[in-house]
Amino acid sequence: MPKLIVKTGNRAGMEYEVRDGIIIGRRPEVPIHIEDVKSSREHAKIVSHGDGFVLFDLESTNGTFVNGSRTGRARLIHGDIIRIGRTELVFHDPSSSSIPAVTPEPGTAATPTGPKQKKIDLGLPPPKKIRLDVPPAKKVNVKLESKRPRRDKRR
Repeated sequence: MPKLIVKTGNRAGMEYEVRDGIIIGRRPEVPIHIEDVKSSREHAKIVSHGDGFVLFDLESTNGTFVNGSRTGRARLIHGDIIRIGRTELVFHDPSSSSIPAVTPEPGTAATPTGPKQKKIDLGLPPPKKIRLDVPPAKKVNVKLESKRPRRDKRR
């Protein structure tokens, strides 16, 4: 049976059995209670999916991280490290696959985090300008003046 082992935090060493729909959070009533002020009351949920489990962030303020990357949803495999606030939990399920969910195509190199990205041709010319949906920065010139009279440097 899969389990979560608390690696760091106030409950280090605790083990929790993972089952479908289990909630992780700061609220004492949740099945996996972590005492971490950076955790939301109901921070994340683990749901069974096919032959494995998927972790969902429940729109937490500080985010949920799997193996160092912030995520909204991640398929869990044996050895994954989940970080919620300052608390780290290790997903332990020797029966889970350690093979990435996407199998790389022949001729592409695979990295430990997944397959190499593939370039996709959309049949369009590349854009001449890239538009970002952020307001432009305003350039402001500031001249600082002192109210004190200047001293004559010559003596």
